[in-house]
Amino acid sequence: MRMTRLLALVVVAAIAGRAVAGREPKLVEYRSEKGLFRVSVPAADEPKSECKPISYGPNAEQVFERVTDRWEANGIVLAVTVAAFPAAFGDLPAQVLLVGARDGLVGPPNMGGRLLRESQDSSTHAPSLNVRLAAGKVHVRARLVVVGRRLYQVTVTGSQSGVDGKLAEEFLSGFAVVD
Repeated sequence: MRMTRLLALVVVAAIAGRAVAGREPKLVEYRSEKGLFRVSVPAADEPKSECKPISYGPNAEQVFERVTDRWEANGIVLAVTVAAFPAAFGDLPAQVLLVGARDGLVGPPNMGGRLLRESQDSSTHAPSLNVRLAAGKVHVRARLVVVGRRLYQVTVTGSQSGVDGKLAEEFLSGFAVVD
């Protein structure tokens, strides 16, 4: 009798655990004072932040900063990367920066994958591009936005079902640049 009850409790706990694990996390608004953006992220998570210098120029003598805030939930990685370009980039058209960012995501040493889809993003007044790429079983949806001398890369990385899911959609659509 005790063994039957114990077995029943184990089965109920396992079923309940799967039900909870499959739920979409509650989202809250995260504001980045440094990156000047807001985005909807899983409530329980603080971002993992990384600040990295990027070298450019003929001899890589120039440097600008790239900051990434990232979260992990439901088997996908959600990230916002902000690159503040130096004044030397000021004359480049936004479309050139967007295409360069897209090509940087797709090609080596990053994904080394293939571009599946690309479309202009009409949800913002700033020049922007939505891209979808894949490298094997890893898929990425990205929203690229240029505002002044800042490039925002809002990305969701994971399985195809993960990047097509509700959490991914809410993360991407919840992004906005703030002043």
